[in-house]
Amino acid sequence: MIPPEFHQLSGFLTSCGFLSGVSKAGTGFGDSVVEYKSPSFRLRLVSDRGQSFAEISPSSGMEWFDIPLLAFFIRGSGPDVMTPSEQTDFIAEQFLAIESLMASTAGIKSLNEARKSRAKRRMPGLFR
Repeated sequence: MIPPEFHQLSGFLTSCGFLSGVSKAGTGFGDSVVEYKSPSFRLRLVSDRGQSFAEISPSSGMEWFDIPLLAFFIRGSGPDVMTPSEQTDFIAEQFLAIESLMASTAGIKSLNEARKSRAKRRMPGLFR
């Protein structure tokens, strides 16, 4: 089941040629995961204990990147948290940049470094 906050994004992905693949739903908290696939990247829409968010992965990768991280990386700044509406807008506006980034081994490596830097900033006592 697609989180209601992402119905518009689901339509956008379908219009871009994405196919809906994996779909899982939990019973206790209304949790769900819907994954979309394209030749260039995968996107999953997650609802987990009342929180809805999107994540993106290279088409053949196992790593998932949250949208605020991608926004920070692509724009050079951005919030740590984005509403589903903000995530939808970002994905639609930056679709080509995301597609290019997911196709680049160097881009994925840079995203992983950005994720580590963000973790250090958020939890400075954990990293020395």
